[in-house]
Amino acid sequence: MIFIVLGIWREANRLVQFNGDLLDRVTEVPVEPWTDGDFIKVIEKGSALLKVNFSNVMKDLINSTFDSVGVLQELCKQCCIAAGVNETATKEVFITQDHLSTALEIKSGEYGGRHIRNFESFVDITRKTSNQSGKPSLAFPYYFINLLLTTDLTNIENGLSRSSLLIGIRKIHHRPDDVRSGDLGAFLHNITQHQINKRIQPPFVDYDRGSKLLKIIDSSLYFFLRHCDREGILADIPHPVTDNSDDLLSDLDDDEAEQSPSGK
Repeated sequence: MIFIVLGIWREANRLVQFNGDLLDRVTEVPVEPWTDGDFIKVIEKGSALLKVNFSNVMKDLINSTFDSVGVLQELCKQCCIAAGVNETATKEVFITQDHLSTALEIKSGEYGGRHIRNFESFVDITRKTSNQSGKPSLAFPYYFINLLLTTDLTNIENGLSRSSLLIGIRKIHHRPDDVRSGDLGAFLHNITQHQINKRIQPPFVDYDRGSKLLKIIDSSLYFFLRHCDREGILADIPHPVTDNSDDLLSDLDDDEAEQSPSGK
């Protein structure tokens, strides 16, 4: 029997959702969740081959992975490099907290370049020209990234509900009375397509209409948000209100204006 792997997704049924022609033609084979025991087996197998010992940092290392075996492998690799292990050692080498700290810093920097570019592309606020009509933009992309960079990471891991997003955006919005549930719903329902339009591949967030939860689907973003300077990143993202004007518009806001209902 031949198996063709078309893609992977952290959430169930996403391949069919975004590729309707695959309905009844694809069988999902889940490989998650990865448990701490699974991670320990991965570490021990590599440790035996390289003669390195991760016992002093095992717990902190696993806690930094956000259940991603890919992140785990990358951190282990950087720990070994920091310890000067580029091939099987002649005698056992113990990985220290300093080695792990170096690995965390390196991977945060590597992941950071891509995620910061994604944030900037996601917001992508441009000034509305004089020949454009309609009400001023609500700039949902900017306020969503604002929440992502200021919300407690534990809440983000559990998923952000539509109601919590509505409350959070109203608290920080420059026109809170104009932020309606329908407008937010249009934004969330189109959030994956918005990322595709902005050439953000793969998408880093996804909204589940069934559970009404928004979740990060890129494990490296969890890692990055834990170790980056979130306040500094937010400060570098242009605010939608400049020059005493809130007349800034993103592509998605145009879609929202067309699709959203009139009621709150």
